[in-house]
Amino acid sequence: MDGDADARMILLKIREMVERGEDGVMYGDRRQARHDVDVLLGKPTAQGVGHLLGPTGKFQELSLECCWGRKFIELAAELDKLMGLD
Repeated sequence: MDGDADARMILLKIREMVERGEDGVMYGDRRQARHDVDVLLGKPTAQGVGHLLGPTGKFQELSLECCWGRKFIELAAELDKLMGLD
């Protein structure tokens, strides 16, 4: 598998957690969170991943609020390594 395909697999896992979770105060609505992941799914970039999934970013806050923070941190770390952000 290439790097983009691996990144997309991780992003799909994050999207699934968003879909199963609650809206959360950070987004207010899952549609926006799904849209943000879908944008990255279209073209995963280091800048996009760093902005959206970084510490104190929207998804980290959402994951903590919706009780999937530990899994999110694992996936974000894996994605950071893959994208050369670690």
